[in-house]
Amino acid sequence: MRRRLALLALSLASSTSAAQGRVRSPNAVASENVVAISHVGVVNVERGVAIPDQTVVVQGARIVTVGPSRTTRVPAGSRVVDGRGRYVMPALWDMATWTLDYRACNPAVFPLLVAHGVLGVRDHGTRLPLQAIRPLKDSIARGLLLGPRLVVAGRSLATPDSAWTGRMRTVAEIDRAVDSLAAAGADYIRFRQYLLPELLPAVVRAAQRHHLPVTGAVVFGYARAAESGVRGIDHPADLSRSTSFARHGYAAAYARGTPQGLDAAFREEFARLPASARRPGDSTFASGDQAYAYFAHLRETRDTAFYRATLATLASRRTWITTNLSDFSWSLPRFELFDPLRARWRTHAQNVAMYRRAGENRRLWDYEATAAQRAGMLTTLRDLHRAGVPLLAGTQLDCGAGNTPGLSLHDELEWLTDAGLTPAEALRAATLEPARFLGASDSLGTIARGKVADLVLLDGDPLASITNTRRISTVVRNGDVLDRAALDALLAVAERAARAIH
Repeated sequence: MRRRLALLALSLASSTSAAQGRVRSPNAVASENVVAISHVGVVNVERGVAIPDQTVVVQGARIVTVGPSRTTRVPAGSRVVDGRGRYVMPALWDMATWTLDYRACNPAVFPLLVAHGVLGVRDHGTRLPLQAIRPLKDSIARGLLLGPRLVVAGRSLATPDSAWTGRMRTVAEIDRAVDSLAAAGADYIRFRQYLLPELLPAVVRAAQRHHLPVTGAVVFGYARAAESGVRGIDHPADLSRSTSFARHGYAAAYARGTPQGLDAAFREEFARLPASARRPGDSTFASGDQAYAYFAHLRETRDTAFYRATLATLASRRTWITTNLSDFSWSLPRFELFDPLRARWRTHAQNVAMYRRAGENRRLWDYEATAAQRAGMLTTLRDLHRAGVPLLAGTQLDCGAGNTPGLSLHDELEWLTDAGLTPAEALRAATLEPARFLGASDSLGTIARGKVADLVLLDGDPLASITNTRRISTVVRNGDVLDRAALDALLAVAERAARAIH
């Protein structure tokens, strides 16, 4: 155990150095050894049932057997993990993060994700060159560095309003950008909300040449984006704007492409609000998540028939929507922003920034307005789910937000049940649906023979209460076993790393 904890500390240390890939992960030397989790309840996320008294046998990085404990043979010499009274589920994925850039402000992000059972992330965009990410992904995949599986977009496609990729207003520019990202090793192509809607078909065509999916933030035209072949949409809050009776006027302001870009379009939209609809002090408009009256106005002016038709299109095209409830809920009283437990794992700079943000933004503490905005988001997600639109759980993990690596995904799962999903449906949004989205359901997302051994052992049934996903006993990452003592050591190392950065 002492050697394992030392390796965990070294694994975290290696994530902050240039010498990636020289440290072996726990149990990597014995990676071909057999592990058996016996007498455990297996959570079948697809069927929404927990199958009692099963034994799961893992050899190397793969599950080789799943069956009743009374008839399943455990190979001699196996490491046996007692699963009595426990439940094993597939590892979790966070499908909306800026994990790679997050590491710049908190190098403990990888261990924190793993310690909370989040063994895969989709990274929406990073300033790092994709060529520099390849060895990092390889080190994680080979067990040389402890971290989640990384699905990376690289730099997002945008217009001149964004500092990320420069001017992009023609099909030729789109083609060059997508070809460059594909050649550098992007796993998918992502666009920001600054990209003009008429360019989406060109983005999809360019990505299809490289067999890459396209996702992004759609401001106007959800149905049109789905019909263009966009595989996923990241911000369901904008569905209200996209289906408002006033959408045509708003879209015209957005499309003009003024030097101020999207913010100028938002200000013009906000100016349309009648004085009676504004909250006291709302004389200016700074950003989308601050103008609660504006979003309420959009819901009140919804074109219901068009809204329902949009949901039907999203469902028929199987266009995944990333939930992002954490982006709208972290300032609520229920989510203790400055919870000492969470604060221990954030860097000093992060905590200072969050306190400053709280002081500068009075709406952060306007719980009534925040709760109303959150209620609108819950209704939107409930409508999407009931219409059959597939959902992906994502937290918007970002240095500037109040979320905490790993823990925030468990918050997201709880909020999904608040939106009307069952615990099984919420779990699918973080396990099976990510695997389907990635085209990897043959190896990820469920517990079955031949699947990758990314597992989380819990001390409670997550199908009975989604809060039980927090009761983690053991994490199995690519066949490597991290018991509770090892996970606690990860958290302790993460806390020391956070204290060391000011």
